[in-house]
Amino acid sequence: MVIPVAYVFGGGGGGEDNRPKVGEWKGPSIGGGFGAVSIPIGAWVIKNGEVRWVPTFDVALLLITGSVLLKGLSKTWRRRKELTR
Repeated sequence: MVIPVAYVFGGGGGGEDNRPKVGEWKGPSIGGGFGAVSIPIGAWVIKNGEVRWVPTFDVALLLITGSVLLKGLSKTWRRRKELTR
């Protein structure tokens, strides 16, 4: 038996804009939305009465996270260098 495990999070919101409108429609603008993200992190594998954890490695997610981290560090280093001049 395989039991998949994922990190799941989401959020939602809504709002209304009562400012005067230009054009024919004079009513309020109302909107809303919801978003969710699911990231697989591994699975519990049960075989012959034994349970083991098998982690998942998403290469694309690791590359994106690494590039964002490097960009942030690079920006910080450049700012420090400019401040010491």
